[in-house]
Amino acid sequence: GRVIVAHEDITDFEEPELRRIRRRVTMVFQSGALFDSLTIAENILFSLELRQDYSEHNKDEVVAGLLKMVDLAEFADAYPADISTGYKRAVAIARALVMDPEILLADEPTGNLDTETGKKIEDILVNLNEIKQITLVLVTHNKLLAERMSDRIGLRDGKIYDYK
Repeated sequence: GRVIVAHEDITDFEEPELRRIRRRVTMVFQSGALFDSLTIAENILFSLELRQDYSEHNKDEVVAGLLKMVDLAEFADAYPADISTGYKRAVAIARALVMDPEILLADEPTGNLDTETGKKIEDILVNLNEIKQITLVLVTHNKLLAERMSDRIGLRDGKIYDYK
């Protein structure tokens, strides 16, 4: 097979070329993959400090803005163990946005969440797509989520169908 990203075949790229692509793509894991020893704000700041254009002077504003975007501003000083699984996913989304990606990969973003929390995560992803024009690639077993969020759906047989 081949790997195509933004109409560019990257299958045979060397490491320097892949770094350029990786800067454009980020991932939200189903587990959230947060650092337990860091506060929610520090988890987001950790990714911000990895950016080459990181600026110390506005870090607090960036972190606060991202937490507000996912409706978790009041949890900035909490630790991952203090928040629900759904909130951890929202924090993981905020942390992924630090990199200002063009493509966000999300593994089962609403998996194992109650209906209300799952809807909140859906709403966050829909808003991101509308506001920031990020391409979302979702892995999900949730048919309703797929219908709500997708322009196209890939199925196991490898065919992609125009959904809307």
